[in-house]
Amino acid sequence: MRNFKILVPHLKHYKKDVICALLAIIDSAFASLYQPKLLENIQKAIMADQK
Repeated sequence: MRNFKILVPHLKHYKKDVICALLAIIDSAFASLYQPKLLENIQKAIMADQK
């Protein structure tokens, strides 16, 4: 926590960049978590079409 307090004054100059980076990381995490569900839906659609 001490290191974070040291960084905060320097990060204020890059507030937009830090926020954009955090949003990109969150977006990437959600996309990675959603991908298996999407592939499952595709697989089910293919299997339903073959019957």
